[in-house]
Amino acid sequence: MAYWQKLSPLHKGVITILISALGFALMALFMRLAGDLPLAEKAIFRNGITAMISGYIVWKNRALFWGKLQNRGMLILRSITGLLGILCGVYIIDRLVLSDVDMIGKLTSFMLIVLSAIFLKERVSLMQWGLCLVAFVGALFIIKPAFEVQFVPYLVGLLGALFAALAYLCLRLLGKPERAESPHTIVFFFSAFSTLVLIPFVIYDFAPLSWQQFVYLVLSGLTAAVGQFGVTLAYRYAAAKDISIYSYASVLFSAMLGAVFFAQYPDLLSLFGYLLIFGSGWVMFYQSKRGRKP
Repeated sequence: MAYWQKLSPLHKGVITILISALGFALMALFMRLAGDLPLAEKAIFRNGITAMISGYIVWKNRALFWGKLQNRGMLILRSITGLLGILCGVYIIDRLVLSDVDMIGKLTSFMLIVLSAIFLKERVSLMQWGLCLVAFVGALFIIKPAFEVQFVPYLVGLLGALFAALAYLCLRLLGKPERAESPHTIVFFFSAFSTLVLIPFVIYDFAPLSWQQFVYLVLSGLTAAVGQFGVTLAYRYAAAKDISIYSYASVLFSAMLGAVFFAQYPDLLSLFGYLLIFGSGWVMFYQSKRGRKP
């Protein structure tokens, strides 16, 4: 603890975002190890455990469990889009190379730029549009669309990234001074809301779990919570422009876990796609560090 106190806020931010990246990579691993189970049953472990942990934090900090009245509509919209994004993510984990799953998820930040320009009327420079286009081309190299059955999981992954971007757009609005909702409340509301929505689907299509599957799903929920709270702490310690690039470490973690546990190896076209998406993200990070928009 004494060592942690001596670290600068930037170093703390880097460490916590790396822990977050590892948490999300492990979550995907444990979900895949849990085997063939109904989508809702897997997702409820991911969200239910986070709901319990975040609920305790909300109670301890005496924050509002269900947010301010003026924010309820936006909190519900954030929860719906976030849940759809998670369901898409859980679906593709069992069907794609783990590093592909992770890198497709990185498209969320580029989609957020486009959505912010459309809905928030934020100015987007010509270079930003160009980097979004390069990232999309990178996604095509990963997906290699042939419009066959194998294409469906990639399409679902793109939809998941879009839903996640919409959820982040809601978070941007909830972060405005006139709304000023507690981050703990936002995490709890989303986790609790999605858990309640999933319960009827779990009851309707329940599949008995072996003890190994139960352990894997509990671990997926715990590591998802580590990822969620890790990224929340990271951006509290340091600005996004200083540490966002480190979130790409999750792709390396996913690639290593996929190789070790499932003998998964991305092909050359996918690797080139990774390079294009990472390169676009790095340019945005570099320009942001310089204190101006790309």
